[in-house]
Amino acid sequence: MRSVIMLKKANSADSWVLPWYMKKRKRSIVIVESQEQDKYDKAVSFILCFASVLLLAAGITLISLSIWSLVKKIPYQYLLDIKVDTAYFMLPAGLLLLPGFWVAASIHNNSPQYKFLHLLVVLLLASSSLLIIGSYFGIMYTGGANVTLTSSLENQELREVLTVTLYEYKRKSLYKYAWDTIQYKMECCGIDNSTDWDIIPDSCCLNYDCNTNITYGDGCLDTLSRDLVWHKNFLVSHCYMFSVVQLAVLIIACSVYICHRKK
Repeated sequence: MRSVIMLKKANSADSWVLPWYMKKRKRSIVIVESQEQDKYDKAVSFILCFASVLLLAAGITLISLSIWSLVKKIPYQYLLDIKVDTAYFMLPAGLLLLPGFWVAASIHNNSPQYKFLHLLVVLLLASSSLLIIGSYFGIMYTGGANVTLTSSLENQELREVLTVTLYEYKRKSLYKYAWDTIQYKMECCGIDNSTDWDIIPDSCCLNYDCNTNITYGDGCLDTLSRDLVWHKNFLVSHCYMFSVVQLAVLIIACSVYICHRKK
């Protein structure tokens, strides 16, 4: 007895629908992946744009603070031996952030430029290192005189420096300029008071008019000590603050660089 094998006729509609459905499914997967990639690129672009703004603001602020500090301390340099100052490190740290801003701004909407992210990382590391070193020297040294606050705000080394320059007031024009500037701006007179002077200079008197016999009562030792310590704390605190900002941007740059390399 012969066995008869019946072949079922294939439906032409099924053979057409199934491949079309598979093509549609593949196309939808590609569209979803493309949308996710666009969202990722937009997020990275926004983060890098925000980071570039932070770097520009930090760089301008550091440069401005360092220039302000150096200009403010010009009279002090004639009286004190300022060899190491926090502003000496803040200025190059701020200058390094300007090319860092340019790198972050140029790659935030240009994927082929992501290869320059490692340059941004190097600039941030160099700038952060300068700020940390500047903070260390700012804490350890202040104006070469190692000024520290005591209960009476007196420092023997600073007193000796001021005493020597006070007696050289008439002989050296730089000392004269420094003393006149400090006494006039800080409204102080002499080291402890006006009796330290044999002849009271005009800078000790109100409005440079000694005919009124009205002189500033405070000595410049305490006032100068307070100003140096405040100045040091002000610069060091900003170094710490901008170090944290740069650390955050550094983490962002490293994360974007690693994610881009994995793609």
